[in-house]
Amino acid sequence: MPEYGSGSLADLLPTLAAGLGVPGMTPALAELTPADRACVFLIDGLGWEQLRAHPEDAPFMTSLLGSSRGGTGRPITAGYPATTATSLASVGTGLPPGAHGLPGYTVRNPDTGELMNQLRWQPWTDPHAWQPRPTVFQLAHEAGVHAVQVSSPHFENTPLTRVALSGGTFLGRLSGEERMDLAAEQLAAGDRSLVYTYYAEVDGAGHRFGVDSDTWRGQLGHVDRLVQRLAEQLPRAAPSTSPPTTAWSTCPSTRSTASTSTRTGSCGPVSPSSAERAAPVTSTPSREPGATC
Repeated sequence: MPEYGSGSLADLLPTLAAGLGVPGMTPALAELTPADRACVFLIDGLGWEQLRAHPEDAPFMTSLLGSSRGGTGRPITAGYPATTATSLASVGTGLPPGAHGLPGYTVRNPDTGELMNQLRWQPWTDPHAWQPRPTVFQLAHEAGVHAVQVSSPHFENTPLTRVALSGGTFLGRLSGEERMDLAAEQLAAGDRSLVYTYYAEVDGAGHRFGVDSDTWRGQLGHVDRLVQRLAEQLPRAAPSTSPPTTAWSTCPSTRSTASTSTRTGSCGPVSPSSAERAAPVTSTPSREPGATC
């Protein structure tokens, strides 16, 4: 069951933002130590159980499982339903589905009676009329935090990005390696930084070829190396402070996220619900962030 308010996907960014001094944010994930810089790496199509089932394909992330949630080794949970539009909105707004208004892959538009695809935003409706609440990135930016999203250029102006992940600066990069390097650079660029980066190809491989296929395993191995590349570039604490922890979290976008933070802090692996496994839906390169069902 989703642990809304104490251990869900929606609680991650508010907890990090509270540690950065953003007004109105609640540190619901009490196990996480506040940090001056926090980076969330969201890996679509990967979840806690999938990672535990494939340690040989993802040795770096597997080695960090014990650091989950401040060293407790516990996951955080996905919301319901664990679908991309719903989960990304929960990530970015810090709200459960019933509060942010993106409760599924398709929903009935009460104004028109039509079914609306909330991932592809069809048929069109004004995004901010549908989801008017500010994102955590917007609130962080207003509080003087260096807030940045590093993702594929395709996602910069999509309606889902606008309602779920906007705020601060969007920087588009095509390759995963470029995103990791730029995310680390941006993390170090501010005294207080909140950086988000994203990888969709694990999800795409799961849809096209199936979870546990050779292609999917290859993508898992690739993203494991990306996580390590990012972790090795994290800015370090000053020598006079306690050594920083480099930790991460797997939480689902639909299904997954990795989060790293620096200073004396803190994230740990988080977990999807039992709905984490990829559904047999075809994804295309032009899809919305993590286009899945």
